[in-house]
Amino acid sequence: MPSLFLRRQLRRVSALVVGMLGLLFHVEAIPAFPGAEGFGADAAGGRGGDVYIVTNLNSTGAGSLYNGLTTIPASGRTIVFAVSGHILTIAGQTAPGDGILLKDGTLRISGDDIVIRHLRFRHGKNGSGGDCIDLDSGCQNAILDHLSLSFSTDENISSFGSPPDDLTMQWSLNAWGLQSHSCGGLWDQNRATCHHSVWAHNHTRNPKARPNVLLEWTNNVTFDWKRPCEAGFLRAPLNVAAGRAYRHEAYQVFEGDHGSWANGGVPIL
Repeated sequence: MPSLFLRRQLRRVSALVVGMLGLLFHVEAIPAFPGAEGFGADAAGGRGGDVYIVTNLNSTGAGSLYNGLTTIPASGRTIVFAVSGHILTIAGQTAPGDGILLKDGTLRISGDDIVIRHLRFRHGKNGSGGDCIDLDSGCQNAILDHLSLSFSTDENISSFGSPPDDLTMQWSLNAWGLQSHSCGGLWDQNRATCHHSVWAHNHTRNPKARPNVLLEWTNNVTFDWKRPCEAGFLRAPLNVAAGRAYRHEAYQVFEGDHGSWANGGVPIL
């Protein structure tokens, strides 16, 4: 029979082996970038793929954004910029100078694991598509960080169809929807987060979410609205955490914890 000392040593070795096996089988999710939070924070983007450098503002050809978007390898791709200027599709914070402005159209996102950061979108009254950004049915794991969305003729940012899952919008501006429609966004996502963002000067849909979905709304300011957060076509109750809303025209601030819903355009906080 092993001695008492040997039995103790064997127990210690067994505990160490079990602990090491636990580490092997526990894979910690990697955030999309430092500071990513919310349901979309783990979007992988192009991690592990190649790096494509946009070197010109041409509509096609080598070095163009279009070429980078249409030749993505199976391993994924990260697109960075060596130029700045006005283009029509997508960009990033790597651009020098004043960065990248996307105008006169809609950026439609239909893939999974999408990371988009530091862009300006100006749809404009003559732009096509109506929205600055659309998330198509079935989009999974997307994070939008430091975006400026303005001047849409429908909604500045919307999702529709089968609810996309796991979206984060953070540290962004959603403002100045054009014309009488002037909407912030249709948010049909399931497990969506919006935090540290400003929704300002939009008539309605700030945002409009589906009922019975999980929407995390934290540390945002909604300013100069006619209708604030809504859920469903009947404006059903919507849970809102730690938000702040300024009423349209009256500029009166309402503050509260949870349980905000819209009824005839008047908030209850």
